[in-house]
Amino acid sequence: MPRPRHAQGRPATPVIPTDWAATHAPVVAKTWTATVELRRPGGTSDWNPTTEQNELTPHPPYYAAACSIQAEATQAREATAAEDATVVAGYLLTVPVTADAHVDDLATVTGTGDTLLEGRTLTVRDVVRGSQLVERDLFCTLND
Repeated sequence: MPRPRHAQGRPATPVIPTDWAATHAPVVAKTWTATVELRRPGGTSDWNPTTEQNELTPHPPYYAAACSIQAEATQAREATAAEDATVVAGYLLTVPVTADAHVDDLATVTGTGDTLLEGRTLTVRDVVRGSQLVERDLFCTLND
């Protein structure tokens, strides 16, 4: 019998088992060594009689969980915004699939082990959605 040129499975056997996400999720979760807090942008503005000005109180975090974070392969790049040069660094933030993240949400990461990233706030630029997910990928920027 000749060797098949393409991968073949048993007829009527799914290529990806139906319990794939449940069995792989615990393995993926072990790679999450940092912590993230997600919150919506903006906040509430209240008058401070001492300083005689409105002060913005950021929205509280709506989600806090373990995560992993890594720099994107593109690294940092320089961009111009309103005639000012700024460095924009791209990061991939991986959180549990249950995270209800949206574009423009703010993510504050802790426990990263990186003193230059610790406690910094990133802006979510894209949220990956799809089937067969055990984690949610958030593409973020760190503007400095």
